[in-house]
Amino acid sequence: MNALPADDIREVNVASPHLEKVDSTSILVASKSLDNLVNLVGELITLQTRLNQLLPTCSDQEILAASNGIARMTDTLRDSAMSMCMMPLGPVYNRFRRFLRDLCDKIGIEIDLVIEDDGLELDKAVLELLVEPIYSIIQFLVRYDIAPQPRKATKASIRLVSGHHAGEAQICVSSTGGGLQRESITGQTVSVATEKPATDQELLRKTFLVSRHRSREEQLLSLQKFGLDAVPDEMEKLRGMLDVDGKFGTRLEFRLTFPLTLAMYQGLLVCVGERFFLLPLFRIRECIEYSCRGNETEPEKMYVNFRGAMVPLIFLRRILDVTQTRPSLENIAITVIEGEQVGLVIDRVIGELQTVIKPLGRYFREAVLFQGAAVLGDGTFALALNVDRLTTSVGPCEVSA
Repeated sequence: MNALPADDIREVNVASPHLEKVDSTSILVASKSLDNLVNLVGELITLQTRLNQLLPTCSDQEILAASNGIARMTDTLRDSAMSMCMMPLGPVYNRFRRFLRDLCDKIGIEIDLVIEDDGLELDKAVLELLVEPIYSIIQFLVRYDIAPQPRKATKASIRLVSGHHAGEAQICVSSTGGGLQRESITGQTVSVATEKPATDQELLRKTFLVSRHRSREEQLLSLQKFGLDAVPDEMEKLRGMLDVDGKFGTRLEFRLTFPLTLAMYQGLLVCVGERFFLLPLFRIRECIEYSCRGNETEPEKMYVNFRGAMVPLIFLRRILDVTQTRPSLENIAITVIEGEQVGLVIDRVIGELQTVIKPLGRYFREAVLFQGAAVLGDGTFALALNVDRLTTSVGPCEVSA
């Protein structure tokens, strides 16, 4: 008997007396089929956006009611398609346990991996990109924060906590080994020892995060010495954000925040000149109005007082080479970069947008400011900005009088 092709879809009558009792609560579906479904849902969302743009010019109540019904069904279909692509973190946690056990056997110490999970589920593509940075962080914590410490009566542990944070996923990897000292950082990190940061957290962020105070090549060289040089690139692919917190000799924690799926992009649609851009919504804290003082030339360095704190500004017009006339009233999108608040000056805010972004292709590999592009409802496109790369493109910021 010839075997059926793997791509064939056959309906099985489970009531047949010739069949054994089977589990009918789940089926196996090729991942390519799910990817096609998600792509179709993305196209449907784009058409729905276009329909929403046309509705204000329509006065027919029946058409408006039908459109509202289609919008509800589109949202339901989107949520259902996304839920089918989600996977639990259990199998990935088992890989981390094996990795830590093998690492401890090589070094000759015992370390427990404590896992706290609130049932977080992630897209398969996200899970694949997440493994490498967590491997690197666990290895760093073992070698630099736990192994240097004298043996204690209690067994050392690494804690891995996963959950939801502001609509996104967050995984915290921490250790209380206390072996990492300030001298071990300043002695190995390029161009950090001379800056003399005031706090431990400031030094940790300047060491382990991609900083505007140093070039990217210099930053990766510093991270390579600790085995963390792969983390920034993987976090960029995840469209995520890395933060570090702790105190030398006490505790150390890495926080990875990233979207639940890469299939859909939750963004804030903004306008600079005549161009449209997307900012990752989970990175935006607040939007405020900003007066550019008429046609006065923007200064080289400027800060704004936001809730009692001086926040440095980044003018997207200057970075993106926009030459159209500046509006008299602009907007500032307050975001967090390197653990610090930064204001992105834009012309106007259009609103929140859920869409599908596509990669720009191999010919735009050097365009590191952009993560991809999305087609809007009217056929125009919007570029998704890489927020972390904006600060490195403008160089160090200094407080001006």
